[in-house]
Parts: sequence; C-alpha cells; structure tokens
Amino acid sequence: MLILIAGITGNIGQKTALAGISSGHQIRGLGRSPQKLHSSISSNLESFVSSQNYYDISALEKAVQGVDAVICAYAGLPELVLDGQLLLLRAAERAGIKVSVFLTNDGAF
Repeated sequence: MLILIAGITGNIGQKTALAGISSGHQIRGLGRSPQKLHSSISSNLESFVSSQNYYDISALEKAVQGVDAVICAYAGLPELVLDGQLLLLRAAERAGIKVSVFLTNDGAF
C-alpha cells in the first residue's frame, strides 16, 4: 500500500513513517523541509513532495496522486487543524482516495 504522510517531518509524522516502513508499506512524504527527516526514513521513501505551506494546492494535488491512503500528521496549530486538514482532505477526495487518518498532538479524530 502506498501511503502519503502529510507533515512527515514532525515528531508524529516521523514515528508514523517508521511504523509504516517497518510494516512493509511504501511511504510518500509531504512537508516543507525534507532535511529534517531521519536518514532511516528519507532513504526508504517512495518520494517526497515539497510544499511551501499548508495551502500549497499544487503540492497537495501532486502528493495525493496514486496513493491508497492519506495520513495527516500536521502539528496542532489552529490554522492547520482546520484549514490545512480540510484542504488536504479535499485534495484526497478529488484524487478518489477512500482512506484518510488525521492525527493531532492529542490523538486521532
């Protein structure tokens, strides 16, 4: 399964990526700073899509193409929790993705 992890360079995103990789999944990352990734993650990614910010629609559209599932691990900033996750969810819907999981510092919702 090819899984997109949005916010992969953060603490939750990196832990999620390691779990996915160790479970045999292909992982695609979406984030602003690929250099923040631990080498054990970056060397095992299917690809990394760089985004300028959470409302970088062209990066979102590119990142969701061909993936089976989306995991959103954005930090708990209010604009990311509301606007950023909604933009990502809409891009996933347009791409026909049926599985999405949204994580926050407080857990999943």
